[in-house]
Amino acid sequence: MASSPKNKDFRSNSLDPGLGFSWWELRGWLGELDALVVGGGLVGMTAALHMKTQRPKGRIVIIDRQPLGGGGSTRNAGFACFGSPSELAEDILTLGEARTAELVAMRWRGLQELRHSWGDEALGYQASGSVELFTNSELQRQVEALLPRLNELLTPVLGESPFHFASQGSLPGIQKGAGLVTSPCEGLLDTAKTIQTMRRALVERDIPFLPGLPMTSLESGDRGWRIGTPSGVLESRQVLLATNALAAQWLDLDVQPVDNHVLVSAPLPELTLTHTVHHDRGYVYARRVEDRLLIGGGRQWGLDARGVVEALTAWAQTHLHAGFTPSHHWVGTLGVGQERWPIVDSPARGLHVGVRMGGMGVAIGSLVGRQLAELALGE
Repeated sequence: MASSPKNKDFRSNSLDPGLGFSWWELRGWLGELDALVVGGGLVGMTAALHMKTQRPKGRIVIIDRQPLGGGGSTRNAGFACFGSPSELAEDILTLGEARTAELVAMRWRGLQELRHSWGDEALGYQASGSVELFTNSELQRQVEALLPRLNELLTPVLGESPFHFASQGSLPGIQKGAGLVTSPCEGLLDTAKTIQTMRRALVERDIPFLPGLPMTSLESGDRGWRIGTPSGVLESRQVLLATNALAAQWLDLDVQPVDNHVLVSAPLPELTLTHTVHHDRGYVYARRVEDRLLIGGGRQWGLDARGVVEALTAWAQTHLHAGFTPSHHWVGTLGVGQERWPIVDSPARGLHVGVRMGGMGVAIGSLVGRQLAELALGE
């Protein structure tokens, strides 16, 4: 008798085989949760780790909608920054001097906490220093007039005078600009190393991290909160929402998602850039990545995606390297709002929120994550 492929005519007799967690998934990871952290980026991982340190026997799980996990934290450009001179000058006009100094202090404290927690080697951190490149003479004059006062305000925060004028041609890799202001205080890090370091810590602390499992609903329940997912409903005594730009789909919050384009060039063996680069109130930024040039931002231009890519390319060719040609392009999502400050709050019992990083997730992510955990721990 001629053979035929095994199970050739097999049909599932399940009404919906995609629904339902297995016994092992529930028993091993998802049952009787003390805290569910939604969002596996810097904020979410820091919150989970801090909670586990304080409550070693607590059942804490992280879920993330992205298959690779990490949300915006794996799609950033790796800048350890606290604000460029023109960005901070604008903050002084809108927030006042005291609030601007407080904003910088928060970012600086967050960066130091991140470095102290994990170590520079594990983060791939480099103290690169930064330069702001001006192409608008009027903006340059405004910043120059304010720079002495800005340094006076921030020296007590940073421990040294942060900003200094530089002459044209004095910095490697800068081709053309109306003016330059440098800072020794800025650095950069390796995003992949940073995220991998923190994920290893999750494993060591027995905190399950489940990427590719989005939250589809959120409502109060008998044990605290019921969280819908494509595979079934979870129950947890507490929910920590660390979804940054996407938080407004669940709660009435002043945070909106904004696309942020990042380009990386083909290899440039003769690339000499050493500093990180900022331009136009922090809306454009560039750095070296191995022997390539990275440039990102451009949302202030009001262009479509193709226009932003073309404008970033032209800017890089004019000011940093004439041979810049994009070989890689991705889009990250920023969480911004009317306020410059992150939202760290408890809108309901057992529900805690740490979102709206404002493009400063590297600087304040660990700080916000710890504050988020403290809200839950103090309940």
